[in-house]
Amino acid sequence: MKLSKLLTFILILFCGSIYSQQGWFWQNPLPQGNFLNGISYVNSSIVYVSGYGGTLMKSTNGGVNFTVIQTGLRDNLAVKFINELTGFSGAYGGLLKTTDGGYTWQYIPAPVTGISQAVMTPILTLYSLTENKIYRSTDSGFNWTVSLDPGPNYVSTFNFADNLTGYALGRKGTTISTKCYKTTNGGVSWDSIASNIRSSFSSSYFLNSNTGYVTTGTIIRFILRTTNGCLSWDTLYNLGNNAASFTKFFNSSEGYVKTSGNIVRTTNSGLNWQELYTGIGLTLVNVNDGMGVKENRVLRTTNSGANWIEITQGFNEDLLDVTFINEFTGFTIGYNRIYKSTNGGSNWQEYYLGLQGWPPYLENIMFVNSNTGYAGIDGGRLAKTTNCGTNWVVYETGCYDHNHGMSFPCADTGYAVTKYGFYLKTTNGGVNWINFGQIENHSFGDVYFVNNNTGFAAGDSFVTGPVIRKGILRKTTNGGSNWSTSYIDSVQYFHDAFAVNQTTWFAAGERSVAYESIFKGIIVKSTDSGNSWVQTLFPARVTAIHFPTSGVGYASTSGSVIYKTTNSGESWLPTECINASESYGIFFINENTGWASGAWGQIIKTTTGGGAPIGIQP
Repeated sequence: MKLSKLLTFILILFCGSIYSQQGWFWQNPLPQGNFLNGISYVNSSIVYVSGYGGTLMKSTNGGVNFTVIQTGLRDNLAVKFINELTGFSGAYGGLLKTTDGGYTWQYIPAPVTGISQAVMTPILTLYSLTENKIYRSTDSGFNWTVSLDPGPNYVSTFNFADNLTGYALGRKGTTISTKCYKTTNGGVSWDSIASNIRSSFSSSYFLNSNTGYVTTGTIIRFILRTTNGCLSWDTLYNLGNNAASFTKFFNSSEGYVKTSGNIVRTTNSGLNWQELYTGIGLTLVNVNDGMGVKENRVLRTTNSGANWIEITQGFNEDLLDVTFINEFTGFTIGYNRIYKSTNGGSNWQEYYLGLQGWPPYLENIMFVNSNTGYAGIDGGRLAKTTNCGTNWVVYETGCYDHNHGMSFPCADTGYAVTKYGFYLKTTNGGVNWINFGQIENHSFGDVYFVNNNTGFAAGDSFVTGPVIRKGILRKTTNGGSNWSTSYIDSVQYFHDAFAVNQTTWFAAGERSVAYESIFKGIIVKSTDSGNSWVQTLFPARVTAIHFPTSGVGYASTSGSVIYKTTNSGESWLPTECINASESYGIFFINENTGWASGAWGQIIKTTTGGGAPIGIQP
């Protein structure tokens, strides 16, 4: 094995404005496809939704529709806006702040991880509960002081009823005895107050200096109300075992409590409560209207989550592969479905296969010419078209396993490998298959043949004795009758394989590193038809690779990054990508135009050869 080449990739976050350029755009779902985790209402009309990969969307009509804001960030955002222009999100070792509605951001080193509440006291004062302390800032988040340090006690929630009066609630030490604090000077100082209950708290909201609502965090959870500033409490509602995460009242009568998977609301000051199961992360702007996020979908409700209007458009199943036969006509695959586009991915037409039995996940798709294509299906099946996807016929291979990879060097001769080490071959266009049997303790991720006889399969093997996974590359020159094997000790698994010509081959996957909780990435390259391999290491696992030419190639990883090479894999540069997740399939029709597909229906496209090389401008 030749010496490894280490690709070192260090990101340093400076205190300053952060910029980036992106050469990719979303095609499905729309308006975007990253995972979402934050909703922030400024008022009944203006609402922001934020998520992974620097995702930020804004609506000015109460969530009827959204526009995507190019933040230039790769951070996972959960933005809280205190007005239409100013918002904060947590970052490593501090905060990210915008004052222009999310278009530019400033990194602020700080001891806090987010903004909990903003109050005019009479100047704008920000508060944050971080690591069991309440912090306070009076200069828009640039400097922070400790407002309340409970010492051996624990603070789980706090809320300001007005500019000066606030309550902090928790427990005494490690017991379930209640601990309450009150401030009447905007958090400059806090006084301990007695309480008549023994419980911990999970959320709180105070309407004024006397009346407030809290949820308890013990095994049996309740909604409680105080009308005398926490001195005594009335039990209003039994939440059962549903842990509450958020409580809010819009006025003296209407409010709601958000728990895991549902909400309970009241319209008569807590005397009666209605429970609604939403199954969606819901934030209400009044007792009826609100927004919800589920995975990468945005939804809107006008009846507290009983019914939903989906704002996000497009299909949302996992898309494990994508291919195009020209700049306009292409295909991607989902669950029991094949999707076809005839306008470069702007629109997709669904072809439902209607398969029964073994879960019909489609794992790969390829075309050998403009009309003939194959799609691998779990359960030992494949679908074939001879009229460019207008019709598909399903054939059985006789091997009921996960079809992890197929390669057809010509229209009739094809090869397939499976998750549990089976290798198959057809010589009549997929109608019949020869099963060469199972290779014990092997698992294949992909296969690639450069002609009818010569090809290689990539995956991993379980070495006997203590179970140790090793990357494996198997080569044949006689159509699979015999194989030679190469083991790559540092590799856990190869996901994808590709050959740019008869002699230059690539395989991409993941490797484990001691004391690391996540898998790192690797691409191996051979320039002698698989006889020897050279490694290039990456900071995250590589799930898909594709070369539109012998020199230009692309590799997908996570973290809003796609790697690009312009010298046939001798070196790789990280480039900006709008998809925060790893793509399962990637395909380029030429050096500049390509597509990538992934989880939750994600399809992105570039016509400029991908994003700009990653760099940070202080």
